[in-house]
Amino acid sequence: MFPAENKAGHLLYQAKSVRKIKAELSFKFYLHLCRHTFITYAISKLKIHGYLVKKLVNHISGMSGDVTFDYMGVDDESLREVVLKIEDFLLKNGTNCEKEASQI
Repeated sequence: MFPAENKAGHLLYQAKSVRKIKAELSFKFYLHLCRHTFITYAISKLKIHGYLVKKLVNHISGMSGDVTFDYMGVDDESLREVVLKIEDFLLKNGTNCEKEASQI
């Protein structure tokens, strides 16, 4: 989700990036706010199924308590389509991160 030019191919250490973001904002920023916003907009605004959102944010394990979810499989391309849909919505509509940050 967060590509980087390293061996892993994705962001591993976010501290430097978070410092840059904080320097540009006029409100307190928490990295977890991005996760909260992503989940909230995916479910409430775009009506994306909760299972897909859980899968995207890695909230699903074999101990989900829901046997049906444990049998469901989702391929990477389907997840990519969902992420792009969320990204498109956020880029077009923005968020109210400042308000959300003040509630933390």
